[in-house]
This record gives sequence, structure tokens and C-alpha cells, in this order.
Amino acid sequence: MTNRVLQEPECDVLEEEEEDDDDDPIFVLTDEWREFFARSEARRKLGSVFSFAIFCLLRTILYVIFLLFIVSFLLCVEKQQGKKKEKH
Repeated sequence: MTNRVLQEPECDVLEEEEEDDDDDPIFVLTDEWREFFARSEARRKLGSVFSFAIFCLLRTILYVIFLLFIVSFLLCVEKQQGKKKEKH
């Protein structure tokens, strides 16, 4: 009988700890919120991909413009050197 009396307080302590767990809020992700977050994430990723594509396109255009400038400059220099040779 004494063993039984000693065990009861231990069980009470365990039950109190279990009751404390019930006080914690439980959050449930509804289907509507899951879809909302999925759409938001998809838009974010698409925006990143789109921004990177625009960056690559603009970089390529700037390279082409730079190369055209260099070529036109070299052609002008060559033309001027040709005129100097004709004069001498």
C-alpha cells in the first residue's frame, strides 16, 4: 500500500506536464493559405528568372554596341591613314 501512495504523486506530476502541452497553440495551414504561399513563391521565382533574363539581354546588347563602336572607330582610323598615304 505504501508503494501505491508514493507512486500517485509522480503520476500527478506527469499529468500536469501533459496539461501544459495542451496550452501551446496549434497552427493549421489551410488549403487556401497553402495555395496563397505557393502562388507567392512561384511569382517570386518567376520574377527572379525574368530579372536575370532581362539582365543577360541588356548585357548582350551593350556588348554589341561596344563592339560596333570599336569597329567603327578602327574603320575611321584606317580611313584617315589611307588618306595620309595618298597625300604623301
